[in-house]
Amino acid sequence: MASRVCWLIYLTIVMSTGSKVKASFSNEGTEFYVGFMDNDYGDGRDMYLYMTTGSNTPAEVTVTAPKQDTNFRKTAQIARGQSVRVSIPANFKATGSRVENKGIHVMSTQPISLYGLNQEQGSGDAFTAIPVTGLGSRYSAITWSNQGQILVVSTQDRTEVTIKLPGRPNNAVTFNGVAHTGYAEFTVTMSRYQTLHLQSDDLTTTQIVANSAIAVFSGSKKVQIEGTMTSDHLVQQLTPYDAWGKEFLISAPPNSQKYKMKIMSQDRHPNIGRVYISGEAASGTFVTEFYTPVRDYTSAVLRRVWSDSPIQVALFTQSMDSSSNMIDASMIIVPPVYQYRSRYTFTTLGQTAAEMSSHMTIYVANVTTNAGTLRMDGQPMNMSFTRISSTNYYVGTMPVSPGAHEIYSTDPLTNFYGLMSGFHASSNGNYYVTYPAGMNVAKNTLGCSPFVGQNIVAGNQVDEDCDGRVDEEIKNNIDDDGDGKIDEDLSLPPRANGNWGPWGSWEACSVTCENGTKSRRRQCNNPEPTNGGLTCPTDIQGDTDTVPCSLQRCPECDPAAAVSCITKPNTVCSANRFCECGPGYRDTTGLGHCVKRKIGDTCILSTDCNTVVGYSRCVEGRCVCSVGYKPGPDNTACVQLTVGDACTSTDQCDVVMDHVTCGTGNTCQCNLGYIATSGQSQCRKRVVGDSCSTDGDCSTAVTGTTCSTSTRRCTCAIGYRPSTDSTSCLARPLNDPCQSTGECSAILPASSSECKLDTDGIKRCFCSDSHREFNSTQCRRAKINDICETPRSATMCTDPIPFSECSASSCVCKAGYMASADLASCTKRAVGSPCSTNNDCQAAVVDSLCSDGTCSCKQGYKYISAESACRKRKIRDACSVSADCNTVVSSSKCEHGRCACSVGYKLEADRTSCLARKIGDTCILTTDCIAVVNNSRCVQGRCVCSIGYKPDAVNTSCLAFVRGASCNVTEDCSTCEVGNADSANDTVCRTTTNKRCSDQGHCRAGSTLSFECHPYLKVCDCPLGFHSVQEEYCVKRKIGSKTCYREADCREAVQHSTCTENGCECIEGYQPSADMTECTEEHQVPVIPVVTASVAVVVCGIVVAGAVAYVRNRRKRTPAAQDNHFTVSEPTPETAALERHAPYTSLSVEAVAFQSGAESNETDGFAPYVEMTSPQYVNAHINFINTSDALR
Repeated sequence: MASRVCWLIYLTIVMSTGSKVKASFSNEGTEFYVGFMDNDYGDGRDMYLYMTTGSNTPAEVTVTAPKQDTNFRKTAQIARGQSVRVSIPANFKATGSRVENKGIHVMSTQPISLYGLNQEQGSGDAFTAIPVTGLGSRYSAITWSNQGQILVVSTQDRTEVTIKLPGRPNNAVTFNGVAHTGYAEFTVTMSRYQTLHLQSDDLTTTQIVANSAIAVFSGSKKVQIEGTMTSDHLVQQLTPYDAWGKEFLISAPPNSQKYKMKIMSQDRHPNIGRVYISGEAASGTFVTEFYTPVRDYTSAVLRRVWSDSPIQVALFTQSMDSSSNMIDASMIIVPPVYQYRSRYTFTTLGQTAAEMSSHMTIYVANVTTNAGTLRMDGQPMNMSFTRISSTNYYVGTMPVSPGAHEIYSTDPLTNFYGLMSGFHASSNGNYYVTYPAGMNVAKNTLGCSPFVGQNIVAGNQVDEDCDGRVDEEIKNNIDDDGDGKIDEDLSLPPRANGNWGPWGSWEACSVTCENGTKSRRRQCNNPEPTNGGLTCPTDIQGDTDTVPCSLQRCPECDPAAAVSCITKPNTVCSANRFCECGPGYRDTTGLGHCVKRKIGDTCILSTDCNTVVGYSRCVEGRCVCSVGYKPGPDNTACVQLTVGDACTSTDQCDVVMDHVTCGTGNTCQCNLGYIATSGQSQCRKRVVGDSCSTDGDCSTAVTGTTCSTSTRRCTCAIGYRPSTDSTSCLARPLNDPCQSTGECSAILPASSSECKLDTDGIKRCFCSDSHREFNSTQCRRAKINDICETPRSATMCTDPIPFSECSASSCVCKAGYMASADLASCTKRAVGSPCSTNNDCQAAVVDSLCSDGTCSCKQGYKYISAESACRKRKIRDACSVSADCNTVVSSSKCEHGRCACSVGYKLEADRTSCLARKIGDTCILTTDCIAVVNNSRCVQGRCVCSIGYKPDAVNTSCLAFVRGASCNVTEDCSTCEVGNADSANDTVCRTTTNKRCSDQGHCRAGSTLSFECHPYLKVCDCPLGFHSVQEEYCVKRKIGSKTCYREADCREAVQHSTCTENGCECIEGYQPSADMTECTEEHQVPVIPVVTASVAVVVCGIVVAGAVAYVRNRRKRTPAAQDNHFTVSEPTPETAALERHAPYTSLSVEAVAFQSGAESNETDGFAPYVEMTSPQYVNAHINFINTSDALR
């Protein structure tokens, strides 16, 4: 599996305005001695050195290992802002406890920042290299508690290095076959470039002392720091004793969950000083045996550490132990605050975005004052900060892109520190590295040296005013540190980018005659780059500006000598003693090298051009061809313009050609209708057969022509032929010879002619089979009644007239079709079409016949226009007489213009049959049952036998109970009178309201608008035109009210209204008023009185209203039917007059009750017929024969 490398880099920066150091002794330098310690899991991976520079001059870097491999030499050039990586062979790692020749020497022509990466499979760490200027001779090592390592690199020959062990039981070192334990000391003599590598367990506080400057590294080979999952290599380059300090700021390296701290002194004797840690419970910690006990912290803990004497502080991140802590072990030496810098040039340890994801954590003192001075690569670092408890320092984080960067403060007195970290992840293992972005390594052991005089050197890291601080003033004639002195201990000036100064004077020309150059110069001093500022911006001129200087030509001939210019052909000697070009020639060098002029050459007079180039002239100092001409291939001649040549105006073309313009694409083009001759030098008029691009090319020249898409030739339009000279097109008449039908297309109407063989064997233009000749240029289509006795009679009728045929030598319409008024088409007959015989209709419409000269459906059938067919009528279909219904549906009749089942019969779901009701069938009113089963009634929507009766075995009749017969309830034997109901214990009869009634008193008590007792139905109901509200009171109906069942329900409330789909609405020609209580006329249309229908509706209204109220009261006992809707059909003419208060009434009421299970089908535009899929379906017809008996 390919590895995935992910570098996560953080830069932790601490800023301070306290102890400020701006020194030349820093991690940036020009000479380094480095080495790499042993790293477990050695799989042969190279180590790397990363380097960058802040110098405006590119750094030339050389990397060698003089004693390890004399052939090893690598060079690199590093520009400012560039990161370079140099690989170091894996066998350069030190091993065991021995002296080896593995020292690496790095030299640079400019100061660089150098970083080392020691990596193996799943194990790695990094260090920041210290240049020779920062090295010392006394160090103390810091390692973890096991697998400790120390590496010493010698910078001089005959260097004696003394090792002083700390005296712990687990730090024995075996060197040269001798085991050194306890507080043992031993000395090793080393040559330049040699390394001393020591291994044991915990080597913390091991002292390394030398007689010359050495580079020292310490760490661990590969350890697991309290984690459970991984182990890692640890390494840092140590700072010498004289670079230690007394104040430190610590925090967890980015993304680490836990970290540990070791604090170490320079002496093992106790009580040499106290160490203080902010936030700790104790007031201070004594340093004993060189170092304090290990401190454990979580990632959220931030601390300030200070002491009475110089100390060294190291942090260790905990090894990976779970998916929430994915960071491995690493080690970092924390620089003291006084070693912070105001500017760093650093690089990440990854070169691409895929390798590196970087962040920067910044600690800044006085955030409101100093945060705004920070710059990253010249841009402000806009970020938020959190205060470190009990301090004046603040912390914030921002992302950093991979590669080299420069971070600095615009205030040179504001110093800060950067901490880098990176995470490498792959399928072969992870590792986490930490290292300083940079630091100062100023000496702190010499005390102070008061300087007497005015020549103070800025940024020299000397405490020149003995106040315990170095370089804390800016040369600004201000007391920056508040000690009463001015400019006494100077830092470097504020950073400034360089800018160019003014140009100097021009220098003298380089020659006295002919052509030379002169120069002027400037310096990057306005201002000069200071304190890491960028050099002057690069431009074309740089620091030197050089231009030509043209002086007088040197004399070269004598006008008196006839042959003085013989060495320069085509020249003559001028009066000023120069050999100059003759007429028609030009000087290519300015020194008398003359050649013939060409088109485009410079000139003064036209003779300078046309002397050697015909049809040319001088225009604006250049030789050009005359109008109508163009330069030849080598610009030595002018040739006539031709069709297709470039032009800018028509004048350039038509001066040498006719019928031409300067057209599209700025080229000479023939006018529309013209074509170029073979030589392209003229344009002539097109004729039939010429090449073309568009129809306009042809039709403009020859009327009736087009440009053929296949041949791109001018062609006569279809139906035309060219004249003898091809200058015109003539239309072909009938009987003219032809080759294809298209050649006859000019004969009208279109597509009426075709090219056929004549009797003489020649193809000629004839009218097509469906047409006949009208005149020499026209044909007409055949019509009904035309004669069809020609040899082409088979298609003479059928082609032009669909559904026609040739019969008895005439074109006639087929059976079932009839001729149009113009005899040009046949249309299919339909119901209502004229006819002569039954076959005229039946051939077009099944189950139809010819009646009184008109096609009609058979008795019992109806016409379906969408299907153009007659089909059997069904219940609810429209009708005129009962025979329209009962002819096809037994026990049905025509009622109110619709087929309906007779009283006592029920409708089947498919509406094709009516079946007699039985006991147990659904019903609305008692007449639905009693019409076919005597002594029955409708109770709760079902036909049941009347009280005192019981159904027979097949439920088709009711038989009376006899004394002694078995019964179910008392009512089977005795019943209360009409209008009363039995009590629960069957002993008392009582009256009820809104149910059955015998007088008005049963209905009107206690209601706002009382019900009335229907005189025939004997049930409580609202008066006609009113409807009940929750069966408690009656209100008058309005337009839009969805409470009607027939027309009278609405008409009695609002004049000119009707009931449609259970809703009151105005009849056609009327519109509702604003309050919906009236219908007013929309237009003044004469009103045809319908007195009979109105009276009929009024007469039967109360009867119907009573019936519906009875149905509603009966249905109320069944909760499932509360939301049902009823449709009451209009009275027939026979019953209309008896609608209101008639003692004997024949009335049909259709009721449809449905809930969510119903499916609705539209039928011929009438009210929906509803088929029920739930038990709440009732369809009944009520026949009131005698009210008092029927409702018993």
